[in-house]
Amino acid sequence: MREKKFPSSDSPDWTPEQVAIAALPIATQTTTVPKDTAANLLQDFDFIKFVYVLKRSLIYIFLILVLSIGVAYLYLRYTKPVYESKAEIKIDIKSSSSFLGIESDIFKQSNSPSTSTFSNLASEIEIITSYNLLREVIDSINLHVSYHSAGEILSMERFMTSPFKVSFYEVSSAFMDKEIYVEIINHNEFYLSYMKDNIEIRNLYRFREPIETPEYKFIIEPTSIISPTEFNQRFFFIIHSENYLLSDLRSKLKVEIANPAASIISISFTDYNILKAATIIDNIIKIYQRRSIENKNRSYEKSLDYLYQQIQLTRDSLDYYEKLLSRYRIDPEKEELLEDVNAVYRRIRELNDRKEEYKFKYLGYDTLKKMIESNRSPVQLAAAASLLENNELNSLVGEYAKGVEELNRIIGYYKEHTFAFRQKQQDLESQKAKLIEFVAYSKQRFQERIKDLENEIQQTKKSLERKSIDENNLFDLEYKKIKRAYDVYENTFNIMLTKVVEINLAKAGTVANFQVLGSPNRGGSALYPIPLTVYLFAIFIGVLVSVGFVVIRYFMQNTVNNLRELDRLTKLPILGVIPEYNKLKMTYSQLVVHLNPKSSISEAYRTIRTNLDYINVKASNKKIISVTSTVSGEGKTFVSLNTAGVIAMSGMRVLLVDLDLRKPKIHTAFGVENTMGISSILVGRATVEECLYNTNIPSLKFITSGPIPPNPSELLMTDSFPKVISEMSEMFDVVVLDTPPVGLVTDGLIAIRQSTNTIYVVRADYSKLSFITGLNRLVQRQNLSNIGIVLNAVSKEAKSGYGEYGYGGYTGYGGDAYGYYE
Repeated sequence: MREKKFPSSDSPDWTPEQVAIAALPIATQTTTVPKDTAANLLQDFDFIKFVYVLKRSLIYIFLILVLSIGVAYLYLRYTKPVYESKAEIKIDIKSSSSFLGIESDIFKQSNSPSTSTFSNLASEIEIITSYNLLREVIDSINLHVSYHSAGEILSMERFMTSPFKVSFYEVSSAFMDKEIYVEIINHNEFYLSYMKDNIEIRNLYRFREPIETPEYKFIIEPTSIISPTEFNQRFFFIIHSENYLLSDLRSKLKVEIANPAASIISISFTDYNILKAATIIDNIIKIYQRRSIENKNRSYEKSLDYLYQQIQLTRDSLDYYEKLLSRYRIDPEKEELLEDVNAVYRRIRELNDRKEEYKFKYLGYDTLKKMIESNRSPVQLAAAASLLENNELNSLVGEYAKGVEELNRIIGYYKEHTFAFRQKQQDLESQKAKLIEFVAYSKQRFQERIKDLENEIQQTKKSLERKSIDENNLFDLEYKKIKRAYDVYENTFNIMLTKVVEINLAKAGTVANFQVLGSPNRGGSALYPIPLTVYLFAIFIGVLVSVGFVVIRYFMQNTVNNLRELDRLTKLPILGVIPEYNKLKMTYSQLVVHLNPKSSISEAYRTIRTNLDYINVKASNKKIISVTSTVSGEGKTFVSLNTAGVIAMSGMRVLLVDLDLRKPKIHTAFGVENTMGISSILVGRATVEECLYNTNIPSLKFITSGPIPPNPSELLMTDSFPKVISEMSEMFDVVVLDTPPVGLVTDGLIAIRQSTNTIYVVRADYSKLSFITGLNRLVQRQNLSNIGIVLNAVSKEAKSGYGEYGYGGYTGYGGDAYGYYE
């Protein structure tokens, strides 16, 4: 039950459930809104009522918002921030096995047009996230043991900043992934504790001394960063199992294609420690780079192993035939001629060797030119140029590499259309053109030298023909067969040596097939939670809950709040609105209109007095006004007192009669004894004159209820009641009857039938909407007329709902006719 906002003697002693059971004329009504009324509420949104509910809910809205922000603060306070370290690498999809023009199938990598860029990048992602690579990462930075600072609620990992370290450890599976606490006492001693079978085991140990039990064995050493401020603080370490580490790394590692067109892969790692995340990313890239180079060199190494085996076999064959030739003897007379022939052959062999050397240089410059035109990396260009042993070329390649590095450095700071970027790009193109021109010139020079050597070889062979040597006469058949075999093996040996040199050159120029576009970040704000986002979300939720709360309160508001709502619920005339009166602290209803005739409440009762004249205008000058309500607590006694008082203040003779023979209150309002009153008159034990009491207003008199009879309804239904009312109306201009609530007993209906006017009191924020529906049915069923409604105890929040309203459109004093405030 709501606390009364104004002093009245009509205390709500009955609960709504009791009202529903005891009500006679309105007994069938419930405290809920009828279906038709609820439908109207949904269809006809009352903005004034909503504002009224909103104002009354401001404190709850404030508390909801404070609670939401408080929850957000606690969430931020006790949630570990998650950081993300990220790096990007550009994968070179092109095959680099054709370095320096080597195009043999055994050196080529698969680069078929059917293999899409996406599938190649997806393959690289699988390699990066493979368990084998992650195992190497775990071993490289020793993630097997993690160190933490123990807090009251949260713990913080001390990656690479722990004041101690664990080494030479052997732990049983039961102690894997288990917290083992360390409390440092000083630089030499510490406590070691852990839970076993719900029992804490705690022992004192010294640093650097082996700690051995059946479950574990390790050594704990202090680090150089230990400080006295960390003494007596609790830390703990965890020796992780490999399965846990692999699963943890896999769950936090994210490798995805950032830009398929540019063949860029993004590698990110999230963790509570940003240094740990960046270190893991660094090691993943390093291990991936090493593996990439190893995989590319593996084919070269296999080819070299095969060539070395074949070279050894060919050398053995050469040694064998060389020995046969050394044992072979020819005719002394032909020895001199043979010596001349051998000299010519040696010269041809020398020219061929020089020709092969020039071809090698020519091939190197040709390959270098193609590499420059295809925008190979400066590292590959430098490796190829170093093999050509040209200082000027090395200098030009170095300048070009520096230009490429400067252009890559400003890419992140300048856009492509800016002057600085375009100037650097033009300088780089100029260096590239100069380098290509030098390489092309060098290539042409070696081409010319090769042609000169070929001409000289041809001339030398012709000089051999001029000697007119008949080989058939010079050498016998056996010698020629040995010489032919020797020449074949020698030629094969030279070819394989050349291939060995070419493969070693290609292997020396092997680089990883990717470029790191940016180092992983080791600082910055947390990825999650973001304080601003959390607070905004909390405020959003708070506002959403507040709106829902207000809307629910609006639709659950089943009491009358303002005049507009009352006007919508009934067609009965509304006589006026009485503001909430709280200037005097009263425990019972009192007469107050005479205390300050110019007050707002006095003006409100004057409006009611004026509007009463427009009800039942055909009646005589004598008026009998009954005041009733649906249930107790709606303020009918307060309205009876002050309505009678304001009419009396106009000069009319007014009699106030307490007809509530069950719970009388008029005598309490005036501070008199209830020894004789209307009940005494009705049973013939007293006259009207004997029961009259005077008040502070000369023209206002009152009669109390008298002793409470056992049968109030039967007493009012006697023939003497109309006679007494008639007698009173002859003696006074206006008779005001304070009747019982019609929602509880039938006494009020008996009085209403003897009245010329009826005031039905509805209390704002107290009377149920169903009361108005019940009143409408009562008027229709009992065929009552001349009933007007007074809205009582309207609060300041609902002032905007009063409007300007009166019976027949008459408002009395205009917009402020009801005198809401002083």
